[in-house]
Amino acid sequence: MLGGQVRLAAKQPEHEIIGEVTRYLEAAAADGGVDLQLGVTATPASLRELAADVIVIATGSEPNLPNQQRDDAKHARTLGRQVLPSIPGLDQDFVVSSDQILSGEVEPSGNVLVVDDNGHWEAAGTAEYLSERNCRVQVIASHSLIGEDIEAGTRTLFYRRAAIKGIQLRPSTALLEVGNHRVRVAAVFSPRNPTGWNKYLLVPGDDEWIEGVDWVVPVMGRRSREDLFLHLKESSEFDGVQIERVGDCVVPRLIQSIISEAFTLAQTL
Repeated sequence: MLGGQVRLAAKQPEHEIIGEVTRYLEAAAADGGVDLQLGVTATPASLRELAADVIVIATGSEPNLPNQQRDDAKHARTLGRQVLPSIPGLDQDFVVSSDQILSGEVEPSGNVLVVDDNGHWEAAGTAEYLSERNCRVQVIASHSLIGEDIEAGTRTLFYRRAAIKGIQLRPSTALLEVGNHRVRVAAVFSPRNPTGWNKYLLVPGDDEWIEGVDWVVPVMGRRSREDLFLHLKESSEFDGVQIERVGDCVVPRLIQSIISEAFTLAQTL
């Protein structure tokens, strides 16, 4: 299936229209006579059999959490290109990604804490999705606004819907630790225990435990699925083959940047 993150984003409330992007590109590819082979895993061996002159890797990204079934950044981490978050407790089985929720792999219930460290729709939309499935949702963010990077007017509409749906929003709150169905958080702006440059250095303070958390959904960055690209570039068997990559497997970002990058690359081939 084509679409990746776009298909997941289209499942969020008020976001269905973004699915038109994937549908348009699928139709354009079909009109252009592109041979689409779905359900096929690309490996160095299978790509070698194609004997292609140019290989473009567009393997996307995945949540940067330690307990994900799929991990296409292991090799990248051994090279020091990527790192996992250092927050204790993220490897527990009740800590899940927004991808797992929106894909239907996991169906949380009860009290859910969503951590918004990306500032865009990934956390806000997932919170709404969960609320509409009768979860009691709380969203924390280390920045001063939940959904900080969402366009201001659209963000205001989200806040209104969140209030109607009973979603609790707690900005300027940092996640410090995930315990046994409890999480430790702290106020980002606090006069307590200042260190370093005293008032000029803001450090978490006034920490507290949020009890009775059934599920934790950290949205705190994505990692590029770049291992296939790195293996191809390192292999002498692909000497003479032009290896390129586009999209989130270069660096995760918004869809308009990815489409522009892909179009620019296609013009050079």
